[in-house]
Amino acid sequence: MKRFALSPEVPGDLGPRSVLTHGSAGMEVVQPHLLLTSWMGDDLLECFPCFFASQRLGKALIDAAVSGYVLEPAIVSVSPDASPGARKAPTMYFHWLKIVDTEGYSDFWISRDRRLVASERAMAVLERFTLEHCEREAVSNWERD
Repeated sequence: MKRFALSPEVPGDLGPRSVLTHGSAGMEVVQPHLLLTSWMGDDLLECFPCFFASQRLGKALIDAAVSGYVLEPAIVSVSPDASPGARKAPTMYFHWLKIVDTEGYSDFWISRDRRLVASERAMAVLERFTLEHCEREAVSNWERD
């Protein structure tokens, strides 16, 4: 089965309303605040170390029973210095796509080099949505941690 390493659109930064903790594994996000500065319309976004899915993508992932994630609430706001595209972003439109698998046994997981990895099954769902700014790299011999 093919695996795909993904580098989604990065439309901004973690904002000041993010809640972070520092544990044994490093920084952990408890509640992300996505501060949009340059959204170009993709349904899958990244703001390290978090990923975000549009409501419609989230629903499709649930309907397809894709595994390895949970959808959590996200605070999303638009920066006063944002590009025109970001200013048009529907801020209630995104959920936190919290990846819960780091082993590679699910449809989504985080690789050792901190990239989002998706199975063919997950990609079949993702490719039905806007991912114009998401780089994809097929990884044929994926090794689990």
